[in-house]
Amino acid sequence: MSDNSQERVFTVPPSIVWAETSADGAPYDIQAIGVYNEDLAKVLSRYNTTTLAATQRFKAEPGTALFTATTADSGGGTIALVGLGDRTEAADNLLRDACAALSSSLGPARLVQIDVESFVYSLPDIEGQVVEICEGLLLGAYRFERYKAEDKRQPGPDGFQLFHTDSFPHAPEWLRRAASTVEMVYVARDLGNRVGSDLTAPEFAAEAERLAAESGFHAEVWDKARIEEEGLSGLLAVNRGSAVEPRFVTLKYEGRPTGPWDLALVGKGVTFDSGGLSLKPSDAMMGMKVDMAGAAVVLATIAALARNSSRARVLGFMPMTDNMPAGDALRVGDVVTYSDGTSVEVANTDAEGRLILADGLLQAGHYHPKLIIDLATLTGSCMVALGLKTAGLWATDDEIAGQVVATGKRLGEPIWQLPLLDDVRKTLESPIASMRNIPTGRWGDAIAAATFLREFVDKSTPWIHLDMAGPADSEDGEGLCPKGATGFGVRTLVEFAERLRLEA
Repeated sequence: MSDNSQERVFTVPPSIVWAETSADGAPYDIQAIGVYNEDLAKVLSRYNTTTLAATQRFKAEPGTALFTATTADSGGGTIALVGLGDRTEAADNLLRDACAALSSSLGPARLVQIDVESFVYSLPDIEGQVVEICEGLLLGAYRFERYKAEDKRQPGPDGFQLFHTDSFPHAPEWLRRAASTVEMVYVARDLGNRVGSDLTAPEFAAEAERLAAESGFHAEVWDKARIEEEGLSGLLAVNRGSAVEPRFVTLKYEGRPTGPWDLALVGKGVTFDSGGLSLKPSDAMMGMKVDMAGAAVVLATIAALARNSSRARVLGFMPMTDNMPAGDALRVGDVVTYSDGTSVEVANTDAEGRLILADGLLQAGHYHPKLIIDLATLTGSCMVALGLKTAGLWATDDEIAGQVVATGKRLGEPIWQLPLLDDVRKTLESPIASMRNIPTGRWGDAIAAATFLREFVDKSTPWIHLDMAGPADSEDGEGLCPKGATGFGVRTLVEFAERLRLEA
């Protein structure tokens, strides 16, 4: 890929604005009406739809949408009936999922108007529901078309206009903050969707610098010489088979000028994972451009906090390299010794993510944050255990872990806590080093990976490990994200960081 500013532009979400009534905004192409089962007959009568046979078959089930024309005496134009099921059974993520299904099905349209009053099911929580609608519309509208020819691109709507007959003076700010966070989800998705030959470690680091300059936080980039000087042995070991130099990026967002660091985020930034000398089969390499999703989420989360002027103080650490086989590639049986003296026998070069995360965790510890969270597309075994939609979580503090899990559930990013087990730690024992990078048997691999990482965190610092191998990449394109990188974790971490600061 040539290096020009056009290629570096991140995908921009459609605009989203608030209007107090349907007449306040610009003329729209489509009006979307939320339909609960209890209201179906009334809605069909109100809009006097011309496609009566189709509407009679419409059951208002969640996730369904029917586009239909209205008769001239009802104003003409197109409406979209969005199924919401039974109002009494409305739960977290109903509106987010329904609006994502709507926006993902929209073709080119200048403006789509959303009748918010028809969607909400509980006025006391109007803010949360407006945010859900906003997030769903924008997340479902995402399209990655960087590599498509101009005539093959499929644009979606230009924007969304939300209206409610009641006055909510803070609604524009609700939309602004939600849209700002979703825009950074787009950044994480864009980075994850770029191919490994395009998003190399130096280019990834450069994108971090550019985003930091635009968003108001600091990014420090270490090149290979500085990485060697600082003794980041795991990152250097994994990079040995690469033709491209590694990078290590430290992010600092100081929402308030002084005080301890509230949170340190450490993200795996393997821009392409071939497995190294423990080579993957070719079909298993197809999704490995997304193996840097952890680092992308760290970058996007801190950018979102900065753009929303959070008062939190947050650090980010992003070790970056690809994992390739070459003449001097890391060998099975090699020993890597870290800056804290821990030595690791490499029993499999395809377990490289934990080797570079260890460097990031050690660097995070130097700042003595209140909490460290690492994120990685780390193990296939976590996907075997939890499927493709749910991230695994391990923690040294169950209360904090519960807060992260609850936040993810509320925002449609499911997370499940798994245990740290002493008997699994024994499987990492090595006769020649402090430990191995994989267990001696096939059992408990995801737990072993988390246990390995825990060894690089000071015992006095609360720590969480998120294995997002499944939900970082969408194979079916259902729900909140089209096929490809999802940006999973950005919204959860942004809200968690905000609440962490409020509760401090």
